[in-house]
Amino acid sequence: MSVPLHTLKWLALSCVVLSSVLLAYWSSQDSPVMRSLLARVEATDRRLRRLFLPPRGAHILGGQAACCVSSVGLWLLAADPRWLLAIPGCLAAPAIVLARIEKKRRQSIDEKADGFALSLANSLQATPSIGRALATVAETAPHPLDQELNLTLRELRVGSTLEQALGDFTARIGSAAIDATIAALLIGRRVGGNVPQILQDTGATLREMMRLAAVLRAKTADGRVQMIVLSLFPVALAMGFDALMPGYFDPLTESAVGVGLLVTAGVLWLSALLLARQILAVKL
Repeated sequence: MSVPLHTLKWLALSCVVLSSVLLAYWSSQDSPVMRSLLARVEATDRRLRRLFLPPRGAHILGGQAACCVSSVGLWLLAADPRWLLAIPGCLAAPAIVLARIEKKRRQSIDEKADGFALSLANSLQATPSIGRALATVAETAPHPLDQELNLTLRELRVGSTLEQALGDFTARIGSAAIDATIAALLIGRRVGGNVPQILQDTGATLREMMRLAAVLRAKTADGRVQMIVLSLFPVALAMGFDALMPGYFDPLTESAVGVGLLVTAGVLWLSALLLARQILAVKL
C-alpha cells in the first residue's frame, strides 16, 4: 500500500524540524531550552546516584526524545492520532520507574531497621567508637543498607563530622525507622546515657511496629481488592455494553442532559475512589 503524498510531506517536515532542533542543541549550549534540558539530565543523574545506579540521564532523555519522535512519525504514517497518546507515557515513565525503585528500596531498608539497631547496639558494647561500630555493622549489613553505610563511612574518612555523616545518611534514605534509630543514637551520645540499651529498646519498638503494620495490611487487604474491583468495573462494564450493543450509550452522549449525567457520575466515581484510598491509607 502506497503512502499518500501529503503524509510524506508531513514526515519530511517533521524530519526537518527534528534536524533543526538537533542543530540548535549542538550550536546553542547556553540557550534557555538547553539549560533546562541539561538541568533535567543533572537532576536525573543525581537521583540515580542516590540509588547507586550508573548516571544515565542523557541516555534517558535521548530515549524519551526518540520515543516522542517515533510516536509523531507513526501518527503521520498511519494517520492515527492515537499514537500521540504514547508521548505522555514516554515523558512520565522514567520518573514513575525511579519512584517505584526508591519506594522498594526504602521499604527494604525499613524491614531491616530493627536488625540494624540491634547490630549497632551489640557493636557499641564491644567498642565505644560509633565510627568503628558502624564499620562493623556495615560488614554484615544486608543490601541495600550496606551501600548506605559504606558511603557514610567514606564521608567520615574524608573529614565529615559524625553528625553530618549520619544526617546525610538519614536524608538519603528517607526512612522513618532509620531516622528513629539514628536519633536515639545521637541523643544517647549527647546526654551520656546507655546507648546500647537505648538502641536495643529502639529495635524492639521498631520490630513491634512492623508487626502491627503487617497486621494492619492484612486487615485492609480485602478493602484494597474491593477498591480495585470497583475502580475497574464501571469501565469494563461500559466497554462490554458498547462492544455487545453499539450505540447503547448514544442517548447519554448526544444530549446535554446525558453529558451532564456522565460528568456527574464520573465526578462521583472519582470522589469515591479518592475517599476509599484515603480510608485505606492507614499508617501507624
